[in-house]
This record gives sequence, C-alpha cells and structure tokens, in this order.
Amino acid sequence: MDDARARGLAAPISPGIPEYVRFADAWWAVELGGDWLRVANEELLERLDQAAARMAAADDAARRYREATTGSTPRTNR
Repeated sequence: MDDARARGLAAPISPGIPEYVRFADAWWAVELGGDWLRVANEELLERLDQAAARMAAADDAARRYREATTGSTPRTNR
C-alpha cells in the first residue's frame, strides 16, 4: 500500500486519517500490525464513502475561501 500511495494510486480518506485508504475502487483499513485489509462491511463502506464526500467538500470550501480572501492559489508538488 505504501508503494501505491507513493505513486498516487491510493489516497487516505483524509491526511489526518491515514488508517483508511481508497485503492483500486475499494476501501482498505490498516491493522495494528501494519497489514492492509479490504473493507467488506457494507455499513462501514457506506460510512467511508459519506465521510470522504464530506471531507472533500470541506477541503474544497477551505480552498475557495483561501483563494477568495488571499487572492492566491495553493502550490502543489506536481
């Protein structure tokens, strides 16, 4: 999973919650020992999708606010 994340193929639900990662059209969770497990519980999958959508909307709102108040756009490493 570390390789997939480094190559931009996997992304955590948010920078502050790296334990849940979206990869290959599936959600994955890391165990305490470091192994990654594909999430199969339908209720958890729905909650992860909803949380990811809320966090993406919040990130977008913060970006728009920053641009509106500072007149600048964020720099990326790409």
